[in-house]
Amino acid sequence: MLLDIDRNVALNLAGGDLGQLAVATAYELTAMGLPPAGIERLWTLFEFARRYSEREFPVGEPFRCSADIYGHFRERLATERVEFFYAVLLDNKHRKLRDVLLSKGSLTASIVHPRDAYLPVIRYSAAAVIFVHNHPSGDPTPSREDLDITRRLREVGELIGVRVLDHIVIGQGRYVSFVDDGYWDGALPPSLASSGKVSEPAGAAEALHTPPADPARRPKSAVFPKT
Repeated sequence: MLLDIDRNVALNLAGGDLGQLAVATAYELTAMGLPPAGIERLWTLFEFARRYSEREFPVGEPFRCSADIYGHFRERLATERVEFFYAVLLDNKHRKLRDVLLSKGSLTASIVHPRDAYLPVIRYSAAAVIFVHNHPSGDPTPSREDLDITRRLREVGELIGVRVLDHIVIGQGRYVSFVDDGYWDGALPPSLASSGKVSEPAGAAEALHTPPADPARRPKSAVFPKT
């Protein structure tokens, strides 16, 4: 088979960790002993695998729940080593217009200014927006910075008449929806609340474990059908 030799050699050198192999850089793969042609073939294979397992959220499809966004971005962002911050632009019926990459950051932060975030929103006449970013650590729990930027983005959206429907943080194998998981009104994650630096709003802990009120909303553990 075309990839058998390269795949087996690379897996052996990577200690059998397919996840590590999927995010390895060209320098790391070269250090494992793979030739440039083998690296290109492996990257092509992983790209096909990502696209196959990613649930497409196409232009024109209406937004229904946070699982739609997670299914669309999970393979693209879950294994990235730096933060990517996206805006999903929607029309007045919450149908998708397009995805826009707003910023690419570092290992721990992606700097997004509300002014820059809303330039594409205005340019493409979006009526609503969903913000999405990943945590390279794999833990999607929102940070204090995530809470602050979400608050600022919502304030600007209210000023210019654009609805912010959600902010979704993607980790490895799971995600957090600000709306679904009780962060929309400024609730703090337990790790921040217990640090002594900030206080957790009343009811926040309960909100994190309250199931969505809408019984039609798909749970985060939903299995996305292959199409």
